Amino acid sequence: MKKFLIILNGFLFFPIFAIGLVPFKQGTQWGYSDFSGNLVYDAIYEEAHPFSEGIARVKKNGHYGYISAAGQQFFSQAIEDCKDFSENLAAVKIGQKWGVIDNTGKQIVACLYDKLKDCRENLLAACLNGKWGFISRKGETIINFHYKEAAPFSENLACVSEDGKKYIYIDKTGTQAVKGEFERGGMFQNGKAVVKKDRGYGVISKEGKFLLPPYYAYLSDFSDGLAVCSINLRYGFIDPAGNIVIPLVYAFAQPFRNG
Repeated sequence: MKKFLIILNGFLFFPIFAIGLVPFKQGTQWGYSDFSGNLVYDAIYEEAHPFSEGIARVKKNGHYGYISAAGQQFFSQAIEDCKDFSENLAAVKIGQKWGVIDNTGKQIVACLYDKLKDCRENLLAACLNGKWGFISRKGETIINFHYKEAAPFSENLACVSEDGKKYIYIDKTGTQAVKGEFERGGMFQNGKAVVKKDRGYGVISKEGKFLLPPYYAYLSDFSDGLAVCSINLRYGFIDPAGNIVIPLVYAFAQPFRNG
């Protein structure tokens, strides 16, 4: 497979170096600061996304690419779009189709797919001819393409739907592995997943049992131990036991990330 990104020595760093960098917007451009608001990298990007595995995806002068935590920049005119690195792989779009590169810049999955999602547990949710399935890190078809929607695997389970209305959880053989059908389904974390049923959001176990009833008007996936919840158009945060940690007083809220 060809390499269309040249990754020089020193490009890859441990994620700890990137934890203190956050994107900020100045006018119409983006840059990076530390958590105290001190400027680290000038606002010269049209897009700047959070660091993942020591690398951030950015857009500059109309071209997509990646920068390291040390500020080294690598772009390719061939890339029309790209996603964050996950498990040392990233999806890139070339010629209207998506493929996969590794963190050396080597293309390891050809650009054949309509859409790709992040690599999780060595599998990628891929869309081919309008249908979703799952492929390996080498591009081998593991679960056939017949779903209307599919989410990445987490804790050996993935939420999929054949009609976009009823969602189930499957294992890595494509067999339904969690009891019940849902209107929406999040990724499992610590044996729990946020789902929507009967027009409300709650939390289930891997057995399909509700640990928190579908009571909330909205409930995000848990991040940093908390989930955004909404009741009566006000937003706050709960812990996995359902305790309100931050009161529901906000008109809008997003999940926590790195504190």
